[in-house]
Amino acid sequence: MKAQVPPAAAAAQRIGEYARRLGRPGDLPGPLLDLLDRTLPLPAGHPAYPANALCPGSYPVEVSFSELDPDALRVDVQPDLRLSPADRLAAAFELARPPAGWSRWRESLAPSRFGAFVGLSVGPVVVGPVVGTPVVVLPDRPTGARWTAYLELDHGASALPEPFAGLVDALRRHVPGLRPHLVSLTGDGAERVYLEAGAGLALLDLFDWAPPSLEPVLPALIDAVRRLTGGCLVLPGGGALLALRPAPAGGPSGVELKVELTRQLLVPDAIDVVQRLLVDRPSAAAGLRRWRRALPPRTEPSVVSVRIAPGCPGPRLNAYAAVLGAVAADGRRSVA
Repeated sequence: MKAQVPPAAAAAQRIGEYARRLGRPGDLPGPLLDLLDRTLPLPAGHPAYPANALCPGSYPVEVSFSELDPDALRVDVQPDLRLSPADRLAAAFELARPPAGWSRWRESLAPSRFGAFVGLSVGPVVVGPVVGTPVVVLPDRPTGARWTAYLELDHGASALPEPFAGLVDALRRHVPGLRPHLVSLTGDGAERVYLEAGAGLALLDLFDWAPPSLEPVLPALIDAVRRLTGGCLVLPGGGALLALRPAPAGGPSGVELKVELTRQLLVPDAIDVVQRLLVDRPSAAAGLRRWRRALPPRTEPSVVSVRIAPGCPGPRLNAYAAVLGAVAADGRRSVA
């Protein structure tokens, strides 16, 4: 009988092939290999794997495409499923090392469900004041590893740090049933709050909430979400996340809005829909084609996100896909 490849080795091999198809070196950086070892320590087919919160039913490792950074190698994981949520949150801190300012979130954290996820992006380091504006490659750091910690928030958190408390309260006045889900913290100090639409999401309610800086692009976001979900104007509970953050300094002031759509909401040909949505942005469309070619045939996204920001001419898209296939009861993994 052929010996099974340990999940960490299988994921490293798959991501190495993926990186080469993107035109990047196939030899993965040490931090990424260490991250995979710490994420997938259990044997193939272990029942803990499909119960993960990042890629339910599969192994907790995904790669993603970002319209704004199409050639980066982007990997997200849910570290070591043997850990308790609280210990996983501590492990995320050790891996991602968020800036000292994270402590203002301490009272809002509640690692009781999944604890934390960790993201690593390897590629050109880019900055840009406004979503959709030309980015600048930093000459002193042409490549690098950028870490993100995604930390579980208390569903019942009554007061988040400012300015997020005000941003969330304003949205809740028009979109009922929103619950804090997680906060993302990056090494450069960027923060974003994700809210679970537990009672569902009526997309037209966003018009009542939208600040003036988002009014010009909100119709395009709603159109993109409808095309990705088969025309839905009301999304059922549990399938969508809304994310908010202040617009970065240096560009128009206001708030960014991001809508994340999970697999249960997406149409079967969601990745083709994303491709069509990029038809008027040739560079982004070419980047998505490279990303699709880098993945195994028939790979479908597990999540698609649509993001708008002040001064942005239209929505910007991300797509996420599990690295390994579904966990089978006999311990095998699919290669789809």
